[in-house]
Amino acid sequence: KIDTSMNASRNAMKNLVIDVFNDEEGIDKDRSDYEYDPVNRSIKNGVVVSKAEFSSFVPTTILLSADYSVTDGSIVFEVSRDGGNTWSVVNPDVIHNVSLQPQGKYVVVRATLTGDAELRAWGYSWS
Repeated sequence: KIDTSMNASRNAMKNLVIDVFNDEEGIDKDRSDYEYDPVNRSIKNGVVVSKAEFSSFVPTTILLSADYSVTDGSIVFEVSRDGGNTWSVVNPDVIHNVSLQPQGKYVVVRATLTGDAELRAWGYSWS
């Protein structure tokens, strides 16, 4: 459903994380406030923040892909390379330059969902 692996490979990204929300293990629950639907394995209503992923180098680009639906509402996706202190709004499947963010080695992604928005999976990679 999401082309994270293919996009990461095509764009020479060095790391890859995929979360299909089979459970809430990859979510930083202390920084998130959302509804989890265990039947559909999806996120609804609120803010969901990934756990920080350590990078052995300072990332300059981040690519986020997502499987989501929105009819009456919205989803705003954001990425961070400094552990979630600084955020940049991104569009899915577009490489985003994060070199203007403070340097850091902890990649985090965040989604804010409103209305009937539903997030079923996300994946992200960086270089």
